[in-house]
Amino acid sequence: MKRDEVLWMLESYEREVSWLPDNVNPHGEMDNILDGRDVIEDHKALLSETELARLQRADERLRKYAKEVYSYLSRDPKKYREKYNVPRSRWWWYVDELTET
Repeated sequence: MKRDEVLWMLESYEREVSWLPDNVNPHGEMDNILDGRDVIEDHKALLSETELARLQRADERLRKYAKEVYSYLSRDPKKYREKYNVPRSRWWWYVDELTET
């Protein structure tokens, strides 16, 4: 993946997360947002320090609204983690556990 594609993904992720807790389409859009976060993670080495800071801010917002994120998911994150052996480092797929605290 090219750097400009990763930047586009980052900008999309920031925009989508900025709309939380409202204005997220409940019909699979949140699943796509988390899939996009996976892509960003896979190519994080292409991001500058400033871009990594932007990613961190967007991640903080996603964590802040974990309950809403979980409610918007159309797939069960636990089943998804088990099926694809998702590591804990991909914390966004553990939003169900973040809501338990």
